Amino acid sequence: MIPKSISNFIFKSIVHRTIRFLTPIKYSDSAGDVRRIYNEISYDYVLGAPFTLHASNPKIMAGMWSLVRESLIVNGKVKRITKEAIAGGVSISNQCPYCQEAHIKMSGGKIDKEHGALFEWSKSHYRGNSLIQNPPFTIIESPEIIGTALAFHYVNRMVSVFVTEYPLPLPSLLHWLTPIISSFFKMTAGVNITGVVAIPGKSLKWLTSIPASKEFSWAESNHHIKNSFSGFDELINQIGEEVIPLRVKTTVSNYLAEWTGENQGFGNKWIDDVTKDLEHSEKVIAQFILLIATEPYKITEAHMNEIRKVGLGDNELIAIASWGSWQGTKKIGERIGAPFM
Repeated sequence: MIPKSISNFIFKSIVHRTIRFLTPIKYSDSAGDVRRIYNEISYDYVLGAPFTLHASNPKIMAGMWSLVRESLIVNGKVKRITKEAIAGGVSISNQCPYCQEAHIKMSGGKIDKEHGALFEWSKSHYRGNSLIQNPPFTIIESPEIIGTALAFHYVNRMVSVFVTEYPLPLPSLLHWLTPIISSFFKMTAGVNITGVVAIPGKSLKWLTSIPASKEFSWAESNHHIKNSFSGFDELINQIGEEVIPLRVKTTVSNYLAEWTGENQGFGNKWIDDVTKDLEHSEKVIAQFILLIATEPYKITEAHMNEIRKVGLGDNELIAIASWGSWQGTKKIGERIGAPFM
């Protein structure tokens, strides 16, 4: 097993190489809130690409760290290994190989009878699904289980766009070793971080506003998780007001209101139909948001080139991507949280 201090050093040294379509902020170059958040993540978890990809927008990075920390990492009513299995199942449903491999390995590399029903539940987020209507867990367990699932619905969407498949890029001549080393490192890192004892609520200090919300009542029995989700939701809502054009927000909201969770199959003709009444720059942003909300694995380099032509810097791009990812996540949350609302 790799000691946590060594795995942290390795991740801090190489994690920036896994980020694409953004200029990453290396640990060695970080300062202020970014350095403080990096250090907190490294202490309780490991400084992986899902966090560092957000570094150009520290408020969003801190907020998504809070989602993951309070639901997955903090010890509570649900075993950590069980929550890792849930994160893995969600990642399979979202076709996110990076997260899928990492969290399946952290859950022990296999799904036994104890986790089987929850694992199947975690892959099921479509409207009308019987497992969603009759979840295999109790209301006391719901904050951690639903919280973990939703945290990774958000994370998967961002990782699918901004992170390469493997966390250890190698020179081209050694590229064939990448999946082998990647698999080994994820497994050994997982053994370290699943043994962490994290203090509940520590990450809430990063959230500037935590409104009294009824939207996340499935988390009512765990106020740290509920406050984390309410605070992140408030932050993303504010960002939406600041950076998303009104007609884009309306178009996306109208589509997601009827979205059942099913994918649209081959091609993207549907997205042209949904955005046909928008101006060009609005259409580019709306199409990117719709894809990251519903089918992030379909976003290509061509999409990223188009959205950069609109004039977005890294900060704005992360803001728009986070807003879109969160809208898709919240729609799923309405479905999987309904039995406990």
